[in-house]
Amino acid sequence: MVHPTMSPPIRFSWKGMCQLHSSLLLSHTCLRLKDVMAHGCRFPWLFTLHCTAHSLDLACEKLGGFTYFKDHIAMGKKVIRVLTNHHFTSALFKTQSKLFLLKPGDTRFYSAYIAVRRLLLCKNAVQKTVVSTEWASWADKAEYKNKASTVSRIVLNASFWIALARFIILLRPIVRLLRLVDSNMPSMSKVYPECCEIEKHIQNVSLPADMNQEVADIFRDRWDKLHSPLHALGYLLEPQFQGAKLGAEVKADYRKALKKMLSSTEYTKALSEITKFSNKEGVFGDPDIMSLTDENHPDHIPTYQFWAEYGELALCSCIWPL
Repeated sequence: MVHPTMSPPIRFSWKGMCQLHSSLLLSHTCLRLKDVMAHGCRFPWLFTLHCTAHSLDLACEKLGGFTYFKDHIAMGKKVIRVLTNHHFTSALFKTQSKLFLLKPGDTRFYSAYIAVRRLLLCKNAVQKTVVSTEWASWADKAEYKNKASTVSRIVLNASFWIALARFIILLRPIVRLLRLVDSNMPSMSKVYPECCEIEKHIQNVSLPADMNQEVADIFRDRWDKLHSPLHALGYLLEPQFQGAKLGAEVKADYRKALKKMLSSTEYTKALSEITKFSNKEGVFGDPDIMSLTDENHPDHIPTYQFWAEYGELALCSCIWPL
């Protein structure tokens, strides 16, 4: 994804943007990286980022590719097919449940997560279905006998449900972040802290022996490819995280982003205002003003509007794309 950040409006060139637009044939936000890099010297304020939603979906897909999860997800899909693709079994299941089973799609792996989560919610109804007398009568028919016995064996096995539950628990925070970044809500400032929390979450999930570290390595690899200095800058300027302790990596990244976006004079001013913000000085320490950034406040204002109203020019020019 090409992320066009800029210094204050007086330094921004619409002519330059038009040149970039025509030279790259910009019909979509996503561009080939080599095309963007070719224009890096002419447009130094450009940032290149991987699509966050796509990266997270790929992370989910890779985690779901572990044999432990893959085999049980395949079993779950088989159960869903048998209970939805036959008129009799579908009608029989509906007598036990008010919820419908969902079929996973063939594209984004996220759909498999949704289907498995619904299957877990319907666990009792599924088990009641396969132990009913009506099911037994249907299963006696030669053409359905193998399918019915396989499904019965799967859904009456406790380890099957345990594996699906572990899968959902593991992916839950990743999917939550995926849904956030795949919406129309500004979300750049949430990516860095959420990914840090996901890494902690992975270490605490109950998984079969030695899987936690492998899972953590997969997510870390994806996060390393996705990460940009803009994530650190967005995290720093998010009022929700005001005063948070920043590690050396975050400090280095947000300074790198500011230097790319601002002149040396503006950079110095921006650092000064960031210090005031972090230390809760002036308007940044006013509880009435800062409460407006609370998402539950009746007069809530988004982060970009907060900085537009209470920030200085240097930082205002940085915050709009975050």
